Amino acid sequence: GRLEHGDVDFCVTVSEWGLYNDSGPGPHVRTELLFEDDFVCVVDRRHHPAETMTLEAYRAAQHNVVGFGRGIETLVERSWKAAGFGPWINATAPSFSTLVFMVPGTPLVATAQRRLVRKLVQSPRLRILECPMPIAPLHEHMMWHSRNEADPAHVYFRAASRKAAQKLDSGHNA
Repeated sequence: GRLEHGDVDFCVTVSEWGLYNDSGPGPHVRTELLFEDDFVCVVDRRHHPAETMTLEAYRAAQHNVVGFGRGIETLVERSWKAAGFGPWINATAPSFSTLVFMVPGTPLVATAQRRLVRKLVQSPRLRILECPMPIAPLHEHMMWHSRNEADPAHVYFRAASRKAAQKLDSGHNA
């Protein structure tokens, strides 16, 4: 929509188009996979002292979710729905970063992207646990309209985006 109409020149987003009530990009929109990630749980050690998160504990826990707007689901919410899981939602955050920062001092379980969590969780108070419920993997793509394919600024920005994504796996700061 917005790329095709020229409202947006470039975007980075997940490729699961149905999350946005959208059938996907039109024939003139180019997409390229930047990186993949999976999901983990972040908990406060005082509220969740166990070394692992069991499925039973995950189902019984209070969760926080990201609210991107009306009619927009996250991969986490879509996976919960597919599993028939109706979580106890105690808080909503505007971003996955905020989701993680809401956890200290609370019983909340945040389900967020592994790479993001590794960067954000600096406090020994927090614990990162494997998620016991299958969550669809994240496939993050960059997208642009074909009319910008040869534009020098676009070429440069796409190359810089690729380089930053490659550094995610190399352990360097992007």
